[in-house]
Amino acid sequence: MESEKSGGMDRYVTFERIDCFKNAHEVVSNALRVLEANPEMKNPFWEKFCSKIPDSFYSYTPQEDLLYLVCANVFYLEELFDEAEDEEGQAIMSRCEFECC
Repeated sequence: MESEKSGGMDRYVTFERIDCFKNAHEVVSNALRVLEANPEMKNPFWEKFCSKIPDSFYSYTPQEDLLYLVCANVFYLEELFDEAEDEEGQAIMSRCEFECC
């Protein structure tokens, strides 16, 4: 592919029809659901994680800060869903990681 500077295509692929904010929102929603249903899984890491959930999550205002939080914690989130044997969380985490992270 040609670079954008040379008048051709951008070297980065656009993600048409992929809503990374929605994917990240679903990951965090599922993580909060799992933590609520399994209080024994809560620990200082998850308390800190929850404190870093940006306002854009709660207002459903698409911003990259939520995706950054999810992508920076992929392995921890995957472990959370695996330990809880939560197939819904595993599926959305896998999709978000593959499509967006």
